[in-house]
Amino acid sequence: MTRPRVVTHVSWVVRLAMWWLVLGISVATQGGPTDRQQVDPAAALRGRSVYAAQCINCHGSTAKGGPNGPDLIRSVAVLRDRLGSHLAPAMRAASASHQASLTDGQVADLSHFLHERIEAVARNRTPSAPIDVLTGDPEAGRRLARGGPRA
Repeated sequence: MTRPRVVTHVSWVVRLAMWWLVLGISVATQGGPTDRQQVDPAAALRGRSVYAAQCINCHGSTAKGGPNGPDLIRSVAVLRDRLGSHLAPAMRAASASHQASLTDGQVADLSHFLHERIEAVARNRTPSAPIDVLTGDPEAGRRLARGGPRA
């Protein structure tokens, strides 16, 4: 005995509608260009200090990576991050090679700093100089430049 064509057709239409519904929900829940993290300048400044103290040696002065750390400007975890939501888990996942142990507040500040850097790179695709991050003791640097003993 064969099934009526009307029931088969309705079943196919229901399956197609369910597929479109699932697709629509998955697209609607993804972050997009209008769902960007708003950068807080004060938090970005604190994050800059965290970056200089904890991250610069591996990820470089421009956050574009180095021999020991990946590019953070193009990192999917950073691009999808909202206030440390993806950044902290990525840091924990790389805990064997990742030496920085940051508090949740520091991760949120770092997130603001990295998003500020992403926006700066997006505005200027060819930066003429690395970001201005100073590390070390300025007096020791002056002594060294003058040929004095190292500290």
